[in-house]
Amino acid sequence: MFDVIIADINGIWRGLHAPMSEKDSLLQNGVSWPRSLYAMRFDGGVCEETGLGLASGDPDYPCVFIPDTVAPTTWRKGGMQAAAQMQTPDGEPFFADPRAVLAKVVDHFHADGLRPILAAELEFYLSGDKSEMSELYSPDASARCAAFFDLVRRAAEEQNIELGAAISEYAPGQFEINLRHGEPLRACLDALLLRRIIRECARAVDRRATFIAKPRGDCSGSGMHFHLSVCTESGDFC
Repeated sequence: MFDVIIADINGIWRGLHAPMSEKDSLLQNGVSWPRSLYAMRFDGGVCEETGLGLASGDPDYPCVFIPDTVAPTTWRKGGMQAAAQMQTPDGEPFFADPRAVLAKVVDHFHADGLRPILAAELEFYLSGDKSEMSELYSPDASARCAAFFDLVRRAAEEQNIELGAAISEYAPGQFEINLRHGEPLRACLDALLLRRIIRECARAVDRRATFIAKPRGDCSGSGMHFHLSVCTESGDFC
């Protein structure tokens, strides 16, 4: 199957699951998706106060594929996916698309002769770990999940996502995976794609990964943070 995925304003992937026979047609023609995609709550409901829902007729807008995102979904044999972003009918970036908003911010930096670079770190819990005590920075904790981490790295390589280190965090079953630094649009896309990879690879080995900030009241919370630097166009850090 061929997955077309679009990230909403909550960072949740939405999209469709199409037969592989439709892949070439979808890649050539794009897809249409309701504008209300960017007015959705995390639970799927639409915030009508945005004016993007039923009151405006909930029209479909064209979505085009993001370059270099067509890749195998290695956790599912024979599958592929591609990420898309919304445009207006005139071919302009849609104002509510988070990727378009970020691009405008990056343009302000470039106009001042500056280049922002960043890298994300994602923390998550992986179910099925038998330990009941903290194994902070323990290689043993990661070794018990070797099959999972191998799948994650293989999937990331196929999607051209450069991963850094994976470490065990403070709570039992809590881990962190780092991403390499890059320009903001790619770095943020990689973070979203990696979160999908982690969830799907966990499912493939009969586990479950969650990025909920506080999934267990008696254990440390999970988060995501960015390492952000700004340098001049010549490469000197500010």
